[in-house]
Amino acid sequence: MGAQITAITGLQNLTNLQDFRADWNALETIDLSGLTNLTYLDVSDCDELGSTGVKSMNVTGCTALESLYIDDNDFSAGFPDLSSCTSLQYFDADQCGISGSLNLSNLPALKGFDLYGNGELTEVIISSTQPLGDGNNLNFAACSLTQTALDNILQQLASSSVSNGYIDFSQDGGGNNALPSLERGIPALATMVDNKGWSLQAESYSETKTTTDIYGTSGEACTALTNNQTIGLYVYTGTNVEVGNRIFTDSRLHYPVTDGFIGNVNDGLYYQVSGSNGLIVASGSCV
Repeated sequence: MGAQITAITGLQNLTNLQDFRADWNALETIDLSGLTNLTYLDVSDCDELGSTGVKSMNVTGCTALESLYIDDNDFSAGFPDLSSCTSLQYFDADQCGISGSLNLSNLPALKGFDLYGNGELTEVIISSTQPLGDGNNLNFAACSLTQTALDNILQQLASSSVSNGYIDFSQDGGGNNALPSLERGIPALATMVDNKGWSLQAESYSETKTTTDIYGTSGEACTALTNNQTIGLYVYTGTNVEVGNRIFTDSRLHYPVTDGFIGNVNDGLYYQVSGSNGLIVASGSCV
C-alpha cells in the first residue's frame, strides 16, 4: 500500500463536491464545512494504519449530506456537530470512543445508524418524529446504555409512525447495555415487535431463573406435566414463578407470552397469563 494521506486542506474551494472518500488513510482532522452539495462522505478506518484516527471533523453547513462513514476513528474528545446536516439519513460511527450522551434528535431525516462498540456511550437521544426504521438498522451493540436511556429509545420508536426496522442492543462481547424495564421498555418493545414489524437482538435477563412450558388450557397443562411433555421453551423474570411476574417467549425478549396457561415442570403448577406484557394473573396446582 502506498503512502497515506495525513492532512487535507482547501476542500472549501471545491464547492460542487458531491462525493468525498478518504478512508484507510492517516487523517486526524478534516474540514468540509460549507460544502452544500456534498452528499456522501467516507473517512472511516483512519485508525487502522498506525494513526490514532480522525479526532476532529467539521461538517457545518453540509446540508445535503445523506451518508456519513466515520467508523474506526477517535472521537473520545467529542463527537462532531451534525446539527446542520439536515439531510443525513445514515451514519456509521462504530468503535469511535464516543462516551456519555449523544443527542441525535435534531437530525430530521435520520433513518438508521451504527454505534457498535462505543463502550462508554450511556445515552442516545432520538425522537419519534424521525423516520428511524423502515428496513434500517439501529445498532447499539457493545455500548453501555442505561436502562432509562434504553427505555426512552424504545418508547420513542414504539410511538413513531415508522415500522420494520432492526435494533441491536446486545453486549456482543463488550459493553454493558442495560435491559429494558418491565414497566416501560418491555411494553414498548412488544409494540415494536408485535405491531410494527421490528426485529431485535438483545441479551437474556440476568434474573432469569428457569424455563417453562406453554399449553392451551389448564387441563392440558396438567396432562402434559404428568406425561413430562415439552411443548415449547420460555423464560420468566424473578426468583419464583408467581402472580405478578412476567413470562417471555425466549431469553432475547422477542415477545411477551400471550394470553393462556403456562405449566411449570419443576413445581407442578400452572399459571394463567394475561395481557400483552405476559403478566401472570392466577395459578393453580396439578393433582
